[in-house]
Amino acid sequence: MQRIRVSDNFFLDEFIPPEMYLRFGTLSMQWLRPEVLKSSQILRDIFGPSVINNWSQGGKVSAGEFLKFPIEEQEQFYTESGIRLPGTLTGAKFSMHKYGCAADQRFKNADPDTVRIYIKNNYHKTFRSAGITRLEAHTPTWVHHDCANTGSRELIVFNP
Repeated sequence: MQRIRVSDNFFLDEFIPPEMYLRFGTLSMQWLRPEVLKSSQILRDIFGPSVINNWSQGGKVSAGEFLKFPIEEQEQFYTESGIRLPGTLTGAKFSMHKYGCAADQRFKNADPDTVRIYIKNNYHKTFRSAGITRLEAHTPTWVHHDCANTGSRELIVFNP
């Protein structure tokens, strides 16, 4: 499979589920909001190596197969941390992931709380213009950031 670079540190397959990527290839980009790519790259620049989806480095795995993995294996292998297909059982029924508006980013050298605090403290300086509008609180190993159209000039933190 040919990987398509979309920023300094990311490839398209890192944001796209395997079924979509293998069917549409480069055209998969049309479902990914640019704000998600931009904010993910900014966070990568600040906090270093991170993972969104890594299915392309380990082979094709369906969401159903992924959910059957033991927790320790799930922590190493991701298929739905960027865009999610509409019929997936992962996440909320109307998750921003299903609209190409969200990423769950895991950082090698920073814990999620540190990243969330940094985003909150630098929201108006850096992240509002990057497109982040919402953060999910209390995610144990990842930082969920999205670009939902909230109508607010302030960062919204949900699931407190």
